[in-house]
Amino acid sequence: MWCGVRRMKDRVAVIGGGIGGTLSARLFTILGYEVSVFEQSDKLGGCAGYFKRDNLTFNIGATTIGGLFSGFPVHRALELLGVPLNENCELTISNPTMTIIRDGKKIHLSPYISEWEEGLCYLLEVKRACIKKLLDMTNRVLKDCLIRPFYFSFHSPKSALKSYLTGLPLFLRYHTLYYTPASKFLKEILGSSEQRVSEFFNSLTLITAQSTINKISALTLLLSLGYVATGVGSIKNGGDSLFNRLTDSVEVHLNTKVLSIRGINNNRAYLVRTEQGEEIFERLILSFPVLENLSVLREDWQLYNYFKRFESMKSENSALVFYGISTESRFAPHILLITKETLDGITSGIYFISYLKQRDNLFTLTISTHTPIRWWMDNSIQSKYSYIKKFLMERIAEIVTSGLNTDTSKLRVVDLATPLTFKRYLARMSLGGIPITMEQPISKILPNVTPFRGLYVLNDQSLFYQGWLGLSMGLLNLHEALKDEKL
Repeated sequence: MWCGVRRMKDRVAVIGGGIGGTLSARLFTILGYEVSVFEQSDKLGGCAGYFKRDNLTFNIGATTIGGLFSGFPVHRALELLGVPLNENCELTISNPTMTIIRDGKKIHLSPYISEWEEGLCYLLEVKRACIKKLLDMTNRVLKDCLIRPFYFSFHSPKSALKSYLTGLPLFLRYHTLYYTPASKFLKEILGSSEQRVSEFFNSLTLITAQSTINKISALTLLLSLGYVATGVGSIKNGGDSLFNRLTDSVEVHLNTKVLSIRGINNNRAYLVRTEQGEEIFERLILSFPVLENLSVLREDWQLYNYFKRFESMKSENSALVFYGISTESRFAPHILLITKETLDGITSGIYFISYLKQRDNLFTLTISTHTPIRWWMDNSIQSKYSYIKKFLMERIAEIVTSGLNTDTSKLRVVDLATPLTFKRYLARMSLGGIPITMEQPISKILPNVTPFRGLYVLNDQSLFYQGWLGLSMGLLNLHEALKDEKL
């Protein structure tokens, strides 16, 4: 334990120990820096972490790890960081990846787009030729946008030129999709604008882009649809093994809340203050939900004003996450249940279910659904919190067992995390990143490289977005920027 003020040369502070924090900590360690991670909770992982109860492991969120196929971002990031897929963490790609259930209809999606035609024709009741055209375009967009190296940084004339040269071919090829609304695109490609089509694609884009097809571009829609085909997997015993592997050469401070950050010496270094003391670092990575915790920057008006510009872009949604124990195995480890059961607008009616095997025929599961933040900000809601939580636990269990056509005795309710839970333990309510829309394209989102020397951002409110796949793209982008700086 340290106290007082220390000055350590060539050190990097990573604020937040979630996906972005552990990835970036590993990157800077490989680059030869001494890295310190500051995490306010008692374990690493953030929203993608885990907790234990009665000797069982539960994922905090219904976490999927997409982008594991060779050439895709997570695979490339782990190779860059020297963490082979099957070393220690037992990270494997699932096949089938996901089961989708809607109105009693059920289809299984494999990791290969070429195998989706029949299932989507059955679920959407659309001609096979139309589905084939959609899937061909999806496959092409995935390979061009996620496998081909992509660079986006304008922190210097050199990086701006490099961004232009790498991005121009993609823009020329896909600018039409970039500027075409997804709803218009679907109607033209599938020849249908019926509700069943909109509901299906809304369920996918809400999970991946935090927005609906009437707000996003056709390009975002295709990337959302193709997510399953990037190689989606899971870690056998929860995420702790991977997070520990990424930080095995890093100084990790758990249960350490950062109270303030400010630049010193014309932002040539950064003073990080916690309850344990103060420390000066030459470089700083922000991997916590900074847009919801701007008070941390209150002592530095330049930093505060810079990040304040992006505050209005936060998602209006948070998440409800139901935790349970099941004695019934499933064909796929993830289930997307599309219903009309919104519980009077408290949920989206879309329930994403993930299973984590424990022993024999016993599974823990997480069930995630969107919920509007504004609903939870009402003081009257908070005064009835215990009653509301109990009601939601019971109703979500009923909705899921009914949708899965399973016996209620095979699902035991354990707990429910609400936006107020996430605010208390993870210092955030707007889970899932900044929504990507036509009015809020990726080019306007908080960049990885800031205008301040040695200050970088890698969280789900920054460039390239959320989850393992998005944050791995952000990491690869940051690595290219660091190479330009000639570290």
